[in-house]
Amino acid sequence: MARIIIASASEQVRSQLRGLLVSSGFSVFRLCESGSSLRRTINECEDGIVIFSGPLPDCKPEELQWDYGDRIQILLVGKPPVLDACESPDIFRLVLPTTGQALIGAVNMLSIKCSCPSVPARSRSLSKRPRRSSCAETG
Repeated sequence: MARIIIASASEQVRSQLRGLLVSSGFSVFRLCESGSSLRRTINECEDGIVIFSGPLPDCKPEELQWDYGDRIQILLVGKPPVLDACESPDIFRLVLPTTGQALIGAVNMLSIKCSCPSVPARSRSLSKRPRRSSCAETG
């Protein structure tokens, strides 16, 4: 299962994002405040989704993408100037202000892209229900 890592220089932002994800059924692996702690955390994971909120002083999202490639999926959440400064086309961007539902949708999409979904259990169970026939058989 892909592990969710939240990276932000702001403790308040990290806590808010964690609260939103946990309340939506996701498990957050770790909160990181610096590029060095983020790299150590990624090295512990087989794969992961990194939610980057704004820049970290010692790490750019595109540097992580180049270093770790397909091992991680990055969701960069920020205002337009922050998103425009990111050079990698492989990084998913979400412009602020945004809704909690948009963030959850982006995390769901990236978890599927990881091929190791960390979709909440309630969503997985809904997708595995058998489809009902829309027309009755006549005899």
